Amino acid sequence: TDIAMSKLKDIFEVIIKPEKDPILAHDPVMKIHQKNIKPDKIDVLHPNEITIPGVNLDASNLIVKMNSQVVPDFVVTPSLIKFTYTVADADRAKTEFNLVVTDKSNKELVNLKLGVL
Repeated sequence: TDIAMSKLKDIFEVIIKPEKDPILAHDPVMKIHQKNIKPDKIDVLHPNEITIPGVNLDASNLIVKMNSQVVPDFVVTPSLIKFTYTVADADRAKTEFNLVVTDKSNKELVNLKLGVL
């Protein structure tokens, strides 16, 4: 009877206090659709509305950089990153702008060189 009671106790603990299912507890993977990033060329004279589509995007876990400078103000939804980028006067002669998105652990989600208009 002690064995039966132990088994019943185990069953009730599982039913009443289920542990997190490792599959359900796993965070969905963030992905970025690099081919759909707009614009593909930067206007050095005017503000640029940058849109980066993706899946399972999480604002608390993303870092966005343009030319190694952190973009401070960007909006994130589960499927889109959006921000306005204005080229600094000192950078207007550049012919490429590097867009990098990483997560907080520094895993690179996108590294894209954007040309200029």
